[in-house]
Amino acid sequence: MTNKVCKLFIGGLCVNTNDDGLRKHFEQFGTLTDFVVLQNKNAQRSRCFGFVTYSTPEEANAAMAAAPHSVEGNSVEVKRAIPKAKDNKSEAFAKGEKIFVGGLKNNIKEYHLTDYFSRYGPVEKSEILLEKETGKKRGFGFVHFTHHKTADLALVEKYHTVNGHLVEVKKAVAKQEMQAGNRTETTPRHKPGPGMMENQNGYGSFGFVTYSTPEETNAAMAAAPHTVQRNSVKVKGAVPKAKANGSAAPAKGEKIFVGGLKNNIEEYHLTDYFSRYGPVEKSEILLEKETGKKRGFGFVHFTHHKTADLALVEKYHTVNGHLVEIKKAVAKQEMQTANRTETTPRHRPGPGITENQNGYGGFGFVTYSTPEETNAAMAASPHTVQRNSVKVKVAVPKGKANGSAAPAKGEKIFVGGLKNNIEEFHLTNYFSRYGQVEKSEILLEKETGKKRGFGFVHFTHHKTADLALV
Repeated sequence: MTNKVCKLFIGGLCVNTNDDGLRKHFEQFGTLTDFVVLQNKNAQRSRCFGFVTYSTPEEANAAMAAAPHSVEGNSVEVKRAIPKAKDNKSEAFAKGEKIFVGGLKNNIKEYHLTDYFSRYGPVEKSEILLEKETGKKRGFGFVHFTHHKTADLALVEKYHTVNGHLVEVKKAVAKQEMQAGNRTETTPRHKPGPGMMENQNGYGSFGFVTYSTPEETNAAMAAAPHTVQRNSVKVKGAVPKAKANGSAAPAKGEKIFVGGLKNNIEEYHLTDYFSRYGPVEKSEILLEKETGKKRGFGFVHFTHHKTADLALVEKYHTVNGHLVEIKKAVAKQEMQTANRTETTPRHRPGPGITENQNGYGGFGFVTYSTPEETNAAMAASPHTVQRNSVKVKVAVPKGKANGSAAPAKGEKIFVGGLKNNIEEFHLTNYFSRYGQVEKSEILLEKETGKKRGFGFVHFTHHKTADLALV
């Protein structure tokens, strides 16, 4: 416990800051027992975050209190380091003084909670909730501290042993928030939300509640079993219709694909953001082998498939100020199988595709549902199909192959028909789904400064420009 309280996370470091630079700044607040800047081994560059560990909690507190911090000219973020499996917003530091305690057995009394949790600081009171009709314990309760910092300390550890039993703690949701969440339906009573199945696994009588945050949803799920008007009810995450039908089913495992990543998004940003859905094991952003540049996509590994499913309910997310797209991560074996799936009968190209692609007699085509999946297949090269090494590239429409509208040799594409309300950042946001965008420009009239209705998008690689031109 002491070591975890003494360990701090440092984010936003300059790419040139090393272990020694980190040490020089943070040793002024106390004795450091450990300090490290994490490195990307493949790219041989800093991952722009690290950790420092002080010898006592008081020294760590002093460093926290001295915020804001600047290391070698870079403003950095300093917060308590949360163990990887517990790096979850729902178990993160509470803003108030109240914590939720779940998994309470019948022989745990309120004074047991008070006695145990007072090791972190003064406890105002403890309460175990009861059923109104029977007076039976509901299996959870709350501990009220006199100060939020002592609540924060208790939340560093997810599991605790009280009176011989393992209990789980997390940030307490205010009663008003919980009631407001329970009253918020996605549509009028008895109607499912947009894209939701009319029948969820055979339930004739059912409904939906939508909370304002994933943490509140987690709290409701954790409080199971539930009884509504004397009826025992089943509570689970609502699955959008398309996913329930299997056309875009949630991941069976714990891994999701994240596309549209900008250069200023680091792996720790992904971990921080997606941990709101549940514990994140690790995040990775893929790099080009030769240059070490980011490839614009990556993966987030959750510790359980249910948390991955929760994240997949929403297709688009905002990470570090940028819109990213997520989807089910396809295993490499599945990807290779997908490469054998043709969109038309064998040896027949798709509409508008040339019969011969650069002299290949034996060839075929696969079509993915999104550009990101195409990118993932391209990124997984080299491919072997039935023991044959195959070449994979973007299929070029017939007109382009003949040269009448050939794909760009470079990284620049022309964009016409631009309305006045379309700005350069709109172009960047949209076209980054195909790959990294260096810049976008909308041309103006020299004399008046009015938009001329067209512009250009500059990609960092011609292959991404080709994808956009398909």
